[in-house]
Formats: sequence, C-alpha cells, structure tokens
Amino acid sequence: MYAGHFAVALAIKVAEPRAPIAALLGLAFLPDLLWLGFSMGGLELVEPGVWFDGWSHSIASIILQAAIVAILWWRRGVGVSAACACAVLSHLILDLPVHLAPLEWYPHANSGVGNFLGGWARNAALFGKTNGWWVEAAIVICGVSIYLAGSRRAGVDKATAGAAAILVASLHVAFG
Repeated sequence: MYAGHFAVALAIKVAEPRAPIAALLGLAFLPDLLWLGFSMGGLELVEPGVWFDGWSHSIASIILQAAIVAILWWRRGVGVSAACACAVLSHLILDLPVHLAPLEWYPHANSGVGNFLGGWARNAALFGKTNGWWVEAAIVICGVSIYLAGSRRAGVDKATAGAAAILVASLHVAFG
C-alpha cells in the first residue's frame, strides 16, 4: 500500500494545517523507508520464502517511531507534533489488515496481529484488480476526499489540492 499512506497524510494535513505536507507524506511512509534501508543493509530479510520486517514494521517499532517523531516535532507545537506522530501511526493502522504477514508485536516476536484480509486481499476481483487494490482505492478516495473538502480551510489553493489529489490517485492506478 503506497497511495493509501499518502492519501491519509493528505487528510492529516487538513486536520493540522500548520504541519508541513512534505513531512506528513514522508512520515506516513516512514516504516517502508526504514524497511528499504534495513533490507538493503541485511537487517531485515526479503528472500523467497523468508519475510522479516520486524525492525521497521513491528507494532512496538512503529509506536517508537511515532514517539520519536512527536518529540522531534514538539517545538512546532502540540498540534504539529501530534499530526506528525499520527502520520507514522497511520501506517500501522493501514497495514494491519493487508500486510503480507501478521505484524509482530516487537522484532523477532513469536506472534503478531494483522493480515486479516490476507489471502482475500490477493484474490482477483472487478476489472482484473485484486480485492486489496479495491480496499486501497477506497482508502485513497476517502483520504483524498477529506483533503479536498478541507483544503481551503487548511490554506491550500485549489490547483495545489487538485494536483495532489490527482497525483495520489494516479500513484494508486499506476502502482497499486
């Protein structure tokens, strides 16, 4: 899920207009960015039949990431700090039902939670897309709709709001 994370970041932007949109977009994607670095560094394994992303995607890790982010943004105010932390936590909430494997409670835990939609999400559905694609489409539509509805109040001009909405929707169509 990529576009879904970005769509939620846009929705958070209208909830806290003072939060920088670039930061929210990056923070909503933070666990995946860490995963890229950790997997390239050999800390997390991504090989056929082996999947480990506990350092970047465990529940404890994402909560810790959000806490660190909140502390780092604290000087910008409670609202901005909370919005940035929520952007990180949104990754956890969105990944819980569709992540490839249950999210571990902490790195190398014997158990985890999530992957509720597991096999169902990978099944083919309408127009050759998977059920997971349609779930993410619904998340994108909701996030972008919230963003567009509140963008004026958040001080975002129509052209910028429209471009952001089109970009996120296009990301989902192209890479979803």
